[in-house]
Order: sequence, then C-alpha cells, then structure tokens
Amino acid sequence: MLFTLFLKPSSTSFFLYLISHCILLFLIYIFVLVRPAQAEVWLNDNVYFENQNNLQLSATNKSTINKSSKKDNTTNLRFLPEFSLVHSIPTSSLASKMTLGSKSDLQTTNTHSQAIINELHLTSTTSPILAFTLGRQKIAYAQQDLFSTSLNKNDLRPAPLDELTFSQGLLTTLRLGVIEQSVLLNQKDENNESKPSFHYQLKVGIPGYKVGPLKLLLSRESNTFHKITNRVMLGSAVQFPLGYITGDWQWAFQYATELNNALDNQQAWQTSLSWLGLIPNHKVGLLFSHTDSYWNYSDDFNPNTNRTEIRSQWRIQQRLTLELAASEVDFNATADNSEDEISLNVSFEY
Repeated sequence: MLFTLFLKPSSTSFFLYLISHCILLFLIYIFVLVRPAQAEVWLNDNVYFENQNNLQLSATNKSTINKSSKKDNTTNLRFLPEFSLVHSIPTSSLASKMTLGSKSDLQTTNTHSQAIINELHLTSTTSPILAFTLGRQKIAYAQQDLFSTSLNKNDLRPAPLDELTFSQGLLTTLRLGVIEQSVLLNQKDENNESKPSFHYQLKVGIPGYKVGPLKLLLSRESNTFHKITNRVMLGSAVQFPLGYITGDWQWAFQYATELNNALDNQQAWQTSLSWLGLIPNHKVGLLFSHTDSYWNYSDDFNPNTNRTEIRSQWRIQQRLTLELAASEVDFNATADNSEDEISLNVSFEY
C-alpha cells in the first residue's frame, strides 16, 4: 500500500537523516525571507540574471511480496541549482525583439555530480503573435496541475529520474486570441543516440476561466532502430469551488497513444485530483498513472508501471516553496515488485 512506507524501518533512518538537515533548511528559509522578493536581478537595461534552486531529500524502498526476498533501501540527497542569463538585443524595428538566453544546471547527489547547459538560444519576436526560438531550450508538455508531470517531454521537471534533459532545435509559436499553436523541430536531446523529432501542440483556453486549457499534442520521431513512431496526446483540467468548504477542487488528465499499429499501440494515461487552498498557500493532491510496456517517451514515468502519489505543497512566500510527497510504483512485468518513496523538496530563489 501507498502508506506502508511510513511504517517500515527504513523510514526511521530517513527521518533521522531529515532532522540532520533541518538547520540547513532553516538557514535557507531565513536567507530567503530577509531579502525583498524579486523575479530577477538586472545587471543593466538589457541584461538580467535569474536563479531557481531545488534541494531534495528522498528515501526509496524496493521490495517484493515474498518476505524472504532482499529489500533495497536507499536515501538520496539532491541539489539542483539553475542559473539563467538573459540579454535583450536592441533592434531597429519596433515590431521585433530579439533575446539571447542561457541556463546552466548543476545536479549534485550523494552518488554523482553533473553539469549541463540546458538552454542557449536566440528568441525573435517579429510581432505580438509570432515568436521563434532557435537553439538549446527546455520544452515541457506537462499536465496543468500540482504534479506538473508529463507522458511526453518534460525538461522542466525539478526532480529528474536519472539525468538532466534538454531539447535542441527550432520552436515556432503563434498566438491568436485564445488559441496558441507551437511547432518544435527537435534535432537533438541529451541522448547521444537521439534522432530528430517533430512536435505540434494546439492549446485552446480562456485565461482566468476554470476550464482548460485543452491541449492536443501530435508527435513524430524515429528511434535508434530507425522506426518512425507517431503519437497523439490529449490533456486538460477543470477547477471548481467547493462551496461551503475553503478552496477549490481541480481535476486534470492526460491520455496518450501511439498511432502506428492499431493492434499493438502503446498507451499511457495519468489523472489527478487536487484540493487547492486547503488552508492559505497550501495544496494537496492525489495522482494515478499507467504506462504500457514500451512507453519510452516520458521524462517523468518509467515504462510498464502503475504509479500512485500523494503530494502536499506549501508556498511559504514568493520565493520559497516546500513539497512533501509519498508514492508507490508497481512494475507490471513483475507484479510482485514495487517501489515506495517519500521525499521532501525545497524550491527557492535568492
């Protein structure tokens, strides 16, 4: 069960490990609050600097139903600082704007460290409705909810499963009222054997309303065996007040499937139910997901798994957020195997 992790001996060591880092968390809290909130630091009229940092403590327990089997318990500490430098390039035309942006990510865990340039791109806005971004950039087709997970690309996730990710190519965005269309020609990603891919997204929604936006994503890419795969993904969200109870309910979903073979199309889905404003600045949600055996397209979900996760988020102030999550993953190929995890994530800016 999802909550059995709280009763296992491994959780005791995790909380002892967590307590040992409380001083660090309080220092971060004080350091953030003593300074006024700001989105970026301007170096001059055209250049500014941004940062976003994530500190995560997690305990994972892999087990089988067979009590005699060996259990694998691990505790991890991850630190992921992100630094962005943005330079607006003056142009002679009032109808156009060019921006040069870069972002560096540094991931450090108790097992390894990794550094990567996740963004190095040039963005040109020829009009208020049309924009082009060329180069290395972060692309996310995430579900619009508390979890922000995706059945497809999600370079913006704060807690990578394995390694830091990026996309490299040309992104074209066209906005016409409540309709937004984007086309990504992705030539490369973090995988050395990656192949070119094509992604078209149609987003329809009305800002400020409680329904939507409705998102349709069409993807086409080739794998290492030079096989072309076509996929479609549909997702949306709905939010409504609770009436006599404080806060709002939110329901979100994503469904994705291959289109190549009607007899053996791989599929995946996720859905969540969240309570927004349980108390001021608090959110709590429950997520369910499923991926078929060969669904290898997601940055958030491993193939051939069923996942259940509960998450609580506390936005202490504009630049400091705490998240506590507990999850259980069942592996479909080996039904007796499961993986439980509990994690604490601190997201802050300075």
